[in-house]
Amino acid sequence: MLTIAREILSGEIAAAKKDYTIAIARLSRAARLEDSLIYNEPPDWYYPVRHTLGAVLLEAGYPKEAEVVYWQDLRRYRDNGYSLFGLWQSLKAQGRRTEARQTEAKFRQIWAKADFSLSSSRF
Repeated sequence: MLTIAREILSGEIAAAKKDYTIAIARLSRAARLEDSLIYNEPPDWYYPVRHTLGAVLLEAGYPKEAEVVYWQDLRRYRDNGYSLFGLWQSLKAQGRRTEARQTEAKFRQIWAKADFSLSSSRF
């Protein structure tokens, strides 16, 4: 667990410094480490690392790569609001309007009863 935390922290620090190469590498490693955890309820790691990785990829100007990350997360955590939001943003950034609108509608349906709004998939 501490290795995942260390990689996320290193990635967030690098992203704050706009060192996206390092940030993406660290967060990608954290996601791989999270994937290697044995299934447990509740999960051993408290949130999907791909939420942060996808947001950093978008921030860095890599919407196609972010889309892949969000789809990976949605395969694991179906209808996750954070990943749907990120997927919507990545499709919008790619100019894929029809898909973006469909994803936005799905996100809004899932998020309808939430008591806060999102501006990013990352906490």
